Amino acid sequence: MVTPAPRVAASACSRARNPLGSCTLCEQACPRAAIELAAGSAPRIATEACNGCGACAAACPAGALDPLPLPEPQGPDWRLACSGALPGRANIGCLNALGLEQLAAAWLAGVRRILAAPRDCGRCPRQGAPDFTRTLARFNALLRSRRLETIAFEEQPPTRGLFGPKLAPVAPDRGRRHLLARLPAGTSRDEEEPPGALGRLLAARRRPDALFPIVPRIDPQACTGCDGCASVCPTGAIRLDAEPVPRYRILPWRCNGCGQCAALCDARAIEIAFDAPAPAPIALSEFRCEGCGVQAHRPTARRAGQRALCAVCAARGHTRPDILVL
Repeated sequence: MVTPAPRVAASACSRARNPLGSCTLCEQACPRAAIELAAGSAPRIATEACNGCGACAAACPAGALDPLPLPEPQGPDWRLACSGALPGRANIGCLNALGLEQLAAAWLAGVRRILAAPRDCGRCPRQGAPDFTRTLARFNALLRSRRLETIAFEEQPPTRGLFGPKLAPVAPDRGRRHLLARLPAGTSRDEEEPPGALGRLLAARRRPDALFPIVPRIDPQACTGCDGCASVCPTGAIRLDAEPVPRYRILPWRCNGCGQCAALCDARAIEIAFDAPAPAPIALSEFRCEGCGVQAHRPTARRAGQRALCAVCAARGHTRPDILVL
């Protein structure tokens, strides 16, 4: 089964949208070193080196690389046969093309078990990509942390007609109403519509210990309250709320791991965590800057004894302007 190199949607890639973008997940996933990354531009794929495994598209949290065509799920069992397992009868080029987004869409379509034709990845020309079973383990950890039923995986010897050759896009995302119908009682109905099947699944059933694939975390002891992270975030994963009290709020189901917040933060107060729970909101205390007189804020949890200086004055290390221009 011949599969072409994924197409790149530059408008979705965080590196193309902003020179601060630092995501390298597609490059890390590629087993053939076929992806070139440059600041301020979308990934470039060397088609002569690409083996069409689709691991780069599976790894991209922003959906900037077109996923490979997948067989449409039919009921609770999803039957898959890669080209290494059944040459000439495969219905998917490589199982490693299944990412968290595709698994979330399949789960919402009712899939609870993946039946795969036995495969020998060590002898496959597409070997070297992150193994699909690791991705499935991550996805199941997300489900378990929400007390949701997981997806089982079994290898099943092929029989005639068991693995159909029909190819179709993965089950369509039927939207929020369909999602909530699939989830148990207690599902949150947040008014903010997150993107994609995975985003809606993560946002719809939140618990204090629920895990998220990518989580920006702010150190309140290091944060200066400059609001740069909330301003630069392209997906609204970091919010500055004025009500009920001033605070920074993290919405990890919206984070695509672009890294712009961490790259911008001069205080090095932000890190990007993986497979972690959502952090608690960070309360902010308002004050008038001793240096310039502007109204400012910073995390309430910051160490006591620090002078009441806004982020700009604190960075410049003085309490009043050197030159006053009228």
